[in-house]
Amino acid sequence: MAGLDDISVGNFTELHYSLDNGTTYNPVENVQSLGAIPDEKNIIDVPEYNVNYMRKLTGSANAGPVEVTTNLHVGDASFNVLQAAYKDNTRIDWKIIYKDQEGGTKSEEITFKGQVASKSIGSEFDSVRTVTWSITIDGGVSDLQPSA
Repeated sequence: MAGLDDISVGNFTELHYSLDNGTTYNPVENVQSLGAIPDEKNIIDVPEYNVNYMRKLTGSANAGPVEVTTNLHVGDASFNVLQAAYKDNTRIDWKIIYKDQEGGTKSEEITFKGQVASKSIGSEFDSVRTVTWSITIDGGVSDLQPSA
């Protein structure tokens, strides 16, 4: 696939997981929302006498967590994988694919390693039951790159 060459909507974003170190990826089904992918560097202020503005130095970086909300479907294979990963503290390879449209031929992706750090089951009145998974990113997030 070619990479994205124009702005696009988030509706055609896919989340995938791999249990074999990134060899094979499977989609997470019934995704209702996928939160931002925070990746930030710590900035250190450098105070000095007789200087109006402090210098800034770059410290270490940190990424995550990512909040993913899925519809509650216990018969779904990806639900069972996420639940097992949460219970077992399994570190998983993740891929997020940003497509230009449904079934699109243009897309970009990012990859990262992470653990399912929490799950929260929602069951509001007159609403679809959901599960919100928090994925803690272990290490960094790759740069956007055209999907293979």
